[in-house]
Amino acid sequence: MHLLKDEPTTIEDLRKELASLPDTPSDYSVAVEGLVFDETAQWILMHRGDKAGDEVGKLEGIGGRFD
Repeated sequence: MHLLKDEPTTIEDLRKELASLPDTPSDYSVAVEGLVFDETAQWILMHRGDKAGDEVGKLEGIGGRFD
């Protein structure tokens, strides 16, 4: 696992940072996830359904990926 040295602020900065890491494949994707709270400060989570590739039935923060 690699940690980024600097926090990129644009997708271009992120691409440059990832390209500088050793063994970074050219067909990577970036996962994003966030915690959303309702007005009572309770977390809003997603339930992973039967079509999920893994972790079926588990709860997770709302997220996805971008290429």
